[in-house]
Amino acid sequence: MTSADRALVADEVRLDAIESVIVETIRAGGVDRTVACAVIDASSPFADFGRAIEAARFPEYDMAKAMEPYDQASLFLYTVDVEKGRIGHVKRLVRGCSAAELAATGRTRVEVLDDRVAATDPAEHSSLEEIFEQFAITDPARIWNIATSCATERIAPTRYRPYSLLTYKGLLLLTQPIHVDHFFAYVNKKTVRSMDRLGIPSRLVGGREFHLPLAHGYDDDYVAIHMEPDEATVRAFTVANPERPLSRPVAEMRLPVVIFVNDDDRVLDLTDAAASPLVEVARPADLVGIARTADGEPVLDLTGAGDAVMDLTDAAMARASRRG
Repeated sequence: MTSADRALVADEVRLDAIESVIVETIRAGGVDRTVACAVIDASSPFADFGRAIEAARFPEYDMAKAMEPYDQASLFLYTVDVEKGRIGHVKRLVRGCSAAELAATGRTRVEVLDDRVAATDPAEHSSLEEIFEQFAITDPARIWNIATSCATERIAPTRYRPYSLLTYKGLLLLTQPIHVDHFFAYVNKKTVRSMDRLGIPSRLVGGREFHLPLAHGYDDDYVAIHMEPDEATVRAFTVANPERPLSRPVAEMRLPVVIFVNDDDRVLDLTDAAASPLVEVARPADLVGIARTADGEPVLDLTGAGDAVMDLTDAAMARASRRG
C-alpha cells in the first residue's frame, strides 16, 4: 500500500491509534511532560496521521498527488499535548536537494523556489541565482521548505498552548544542531500578521509578493516568505518579550523534541540533532505498522509477523473512558 493509499483510507479509529502510540511514547520519556514535538520521517507509518490531516484541511487540493514528488524527502512535526493526549498541530517539511542534484535537474525540491523558475507570468518569475544571492544561499541541502502547516482540530489551541507557534519552536530546536540555514514557505497574510505580533523575522522572497500557484492563476492571499534560524528568530521563540504578550507562553514552554525511529536505517540522519540536549530519539516498542485484518477490522500490528494484534475498537473505547 502506498503512502497515498494509506492517507485515503485513514479514519478516526486509525488516527486515534497513531495518536495514542505517539502520546504514550512521549509520556514514557518523562512524567512531567505537558507538550512536546514529535519528529516523524515520511517512511514511518506514523506519517499517515500528517497526510490525513493535510487532506482534511485542504479539501480543494489532491494533497496526496501534490505531495507525492516530495514525499521521500519529507518529515512531519507534530505538536503533541501530552497532558490531554492529543496532537494539536502538524507541519510537513521537505528537505532541499544536494548541489549535485540541483546541477543535474535545475530543481531544488523547495516548492517556493521551483515555482519561481517554472512561472510563465513575469510577475511570479525569478531565477534561482537571484534568490540565492538575496539570502546568501550556497548549498540547497541547507534549505527546508515548510510545505504544509495545519491545525488538527482534534484539540483547540489556547493562549497558553498555541500549538502552531510551538511547532515552529520545535522546528528551530530540531534544526539548530544540524545546520539547516534557510526555511521557505507559502503563508497566508493572517499568518504573516501573527508572526509579526510575536516578533518572528521573515522576508518576502525576491523583495516582493510571489504567490501560491493554483490550477489557473495564483492565490493572492498566500505569499512566499523566507526565514532563517538566526539570533533574532531564536529569541522570538525562547525569550519572553514584555512588549509582545504572546511570546511568553511560547518562550516559557519546555518543549522536548522527540525523533521517532523504527530502526537504525532511517531516511533522515539526525545524529547531530539527537546529540543535542534539546532533542532525543524514541523507538516505539517494535511497532512496524497500522493495518486492517482481512475482514476489515482495525488492528495494531506490534510485531510485523501478524500474530500479535490489538483491537483498536476496544483500545479506543478504553482511552475514551480514561479521558472522560
